[in-house]
Amino acid sequence: MSASASGSAAIGRLDVAAELRFEDGADGLAFLHALSLADVPWAKVGTEGKKRDRIQTVNFRSVRGRSILMRAYDKGIESGLAPAGELIRFERQRRYRKQRELAISAALDLDVARLFVGRELESLARVTAEVVCDQWGAIDRLNELVRWGSIKAPKADALAGFLVRGGAGHKQSTWYSRWSALRDLGIVIDPLARERSAVPVGRHLRAMVEQLAA
Repeated sequence: MSASASGSAAIGRLDVAAELRFEDGADGLAFLHALSLADVPWAKVGTEGKKRDRIQTVNFRSVRGRSILMRAYDKGIESGLAPAGELIRFERQRRYRKQRELAISAALDLDVARLFVGRELESLARVTAEVVCDQWGAIDRLNELVRWGSIKAPKADALAGFLVRGGAGHKQSTWYSRWSALRDLGIVIDPLARERSAVPVGRHLRAMVEQLAA
């Protein structure tokens, strides 16, 4: 908050936060790891506090600058309120230039849920990270999509075969198009997965957004 030349108070930065609670801390840690692999069109993704297979913070920075658009972090560890992975906080930061700072009266009418989601989180929750998984988890997901009627069996066969073979022998254009098709289905592959895994990133994020909107 700052004061304008006329002496009235104005808001230069607004933080909106929501939290996810996990009964099993391992699920929360897997969520942070999966989030760090997601592809967000308008942001660069980075991590902090990584130790062995644990990540404490995932940052989403603007593509052309250093400002943090949003971040997810282990609030339980940061505050000492919960064991690792059990309490994950997601924060959005909105900064307003001096000429566009919000008056307090205007801030009262803001749609907080819409402000929280924004295009980056909407992309993350709805499109680019429905499930982060290993190769076999991805095949399980393709089978689910066929059962639900979301895709046809031939497409699932082509993508599953591509995953099993690793794309060897394809032209680069075909290689990119297959990975793009998987991302369009919300399937992100974790290259470091050591066992069969599938983390429903999109489902967790949608639950968080719905909680905030309630």
